[in-house]
Amino acid sequence: MAENRTGLDSFHGLLGDVQKLWKWIVVAGSGPFIAKFLGVAPPWPAALPFITAAFMLVAIVLVYQIYKRSSRKTVNKVLIRFSVLLVAAFFLYLAIYSEFTFDVPLPNGSSVVRIKGFVCNDVALTVHEKSCPWLGERELSGAEWTPENLWRSWSITVVRLMLVLTWLTTFMSLSAVLACFANFQKRTAA
Repeated sequence: MAENRTGLDSFHGLLGDVQKLWKWIVVAGSGPFIAKFLGVAPPWPAALPFITAAFMLVAIVLVYQIYKRSSRKTVNKVLIRFSVLLVAAFFLYLAIYSEFTFDVPLPNGSSVVRIKGFVCNDVALTVHEKSCPWLGERELSGAEWTPENLWRSWSITVVRLMLVLTWLTTFMSLSAVLACFANFQKRTAA
């Protein structure tokens, strides 16, 4: 005998599915928050962990929607491409972070990370002609640890955006790899 389902039963089912999805989002989205806590996230913008979690969700939804019925061969190609993108974006992020960030010492002994630029302003070019734009701690200290006192603001903005772009690409690629793998394995017989 067939079970009679009402619209309310369907609605409860939908609520259950949404609840499971939110649990998954919380677990998957915790990576950027952990990275921020560990001090390896870009210092700008402050809301980047939330933005990253949203972008990760978009990557997961896209993978599910686009590749939900793809063949093993297609899924393998997609996994390889996203894995290569993940590794490339991660190492590019590390290179940019390493080269274009610096720690500003605070009176309490801690520090805060700031972003450098790559084009010196006119004052810095006059004072530090030979070392521009690769200015170090001595020059930063003399500029009161304020990047805008040494570099053109647009070049600082470009570095900020490059850090965010490589950061988001890393996490979106990771999400895509995991979602593609999980989606394919879910429909594969044991």
